[in-house]
Formats: sequence, structure tokens, C-alpha cells
Amino acid sequence: MKNTIRMYNIFFPRKCFMWFTYILYPIVVPLICSLCLKLFLLAGTVMSLMMSTAGVITIEYLLDTYMFHGIVAKDYKALEYVKSSGKGIDLLQRAFLVDGIRRILTTGLIMTGLYWATRMAFEKDAGETILEINGEIVSHPSALIYLQCGLIAVLFVELGMLITRRSKNVLANILVLYVMSAIACPLAMVAAEYTSSLSVGLSVILLIIVMVLSRKVLVKKVRESFYDEGYKELLQTT
Repeated sequence: MKNTIRMYNIFFPRKCFMWFTYILYPIVVPLICSLCLKLFLLAGTVMSLMMSTAGVITIEYLLDTYMFHGIVAKDYKALEYVKSSGKGIDLLQRAFLVDGIRRILTTGLIMTGLYWATRMAFEKDAGETILEINGEIVSHPSALIYLQCGLIAVLFVELGMLITRRSKNVLANILVLYVMSAIACPLAMVAAEYTSSLSVGLSVILLIIVMVLSRKVLVKKVRESFYDEGYKELLQTT
């Protein structure tokens, strides 16, 4: 497992990105979103959910731009050291796996921190705030809402990376980021009102399917690039 994580860490361009990804990112995002709760408790709850969703999507895309941007594009040249090893594909698969697990854990930490910040804010304001969700009067938003928003954020990150990892066009990838955020943020707002155990369960199943299929597609493209390079070398020798 340690070697697998090391393989993933190789893709960080600098060590400062590792500190940001593993420590600062999951701490700073919920802290910034929690500021909305101090200003506007009810409206701030929805705003913080939307901000956290947009924050996860934006930062994950920025991180991926430095790590795996255009990794399966035809003119991607940074995989030569992987192609020189017989275990290259296996190591790359593990790096993709660690990337997905890291994203889920990071998003989980962010949403957990935001949930507890929201809960404490409502408990501090107990007796003054009436909150109605799904027709029920509750003392604070359910943890299911934050779980649902986390799943939405990770799902749209994974969907977008199916495009951004296949293209080196920065402007096109920024457009993908904008579109994914524009769809995910309203869904996070809807989740604050209509989340249920069924919607969470369906989101989990959909996310697993997308993560598995996306990695198969990416690895397939990398394998094809091996054959492309071999074919080019064959042409040069004949």
C-alpha cells in the first residue's frame, strides 16, 4: 500500500502540492464555508453547501490539472518513464485508484467538518430557529444532506475528468469545470430540501459505476498509446 501511495505522490509536481492536498485543502474549505453560517444561519446553510460543492469541484480540477491533465491525450509525453517499465500500467492503475480514494476521503472530511459546524451553529441558536425539511421540524440539518452533497461533488468531478484527462486544451477544460459546477451547485441546493436515504443510495451506486468505468476507459487509452508508440517505432525502422 505504501508503494502505491508513493506512485500516486510522484504525480505531484512539487511537495507543497502534497501539503495543500492532504492537510490545507480539507481544513480551509469547510472553514470558509462555515463563515456563511455566522452571517446567515438558514440561508447560510444552503450557501455553505453550494460553496463546499463548488469548492471541491474547483480545487479537484486544479489539482488534476497539475497531476493528470491530458494524461491520455495522444501527444502526452510525460508517461515515457511508465512505458519503460513492464509494471507501468499496473502502477498507473494504482495511482488512479489512490486518486479516487483520496478524493472521497477528502470530500468526506470537508462535509463532516461543515456538518458539525452547522450543527453547533444551530444548537447555539436553539429555540430561535425553526427548520423544516421534508415536511418535518428538525433542530439542525441531517447528516444525509452533507453526504448527498459530497457524493454530488465527487460524481461531477469524476464525470468532468473523463473529458479533461483526454484533452490538453486548457480553455476547453475550464469550460468543463464551469459546466460541472453550474450543474452541481443547484443540485446541492435541491439536496438541502429533498435528500433521502434512497437518493443517497442511488448516488453511491452511480458514483461507483462512474469511477469504475472512467478508470477502465483511461487505462484503455493509455494501453492504446503503448501500441501507437510501438507502431511508430516500427515504421521508423522499416
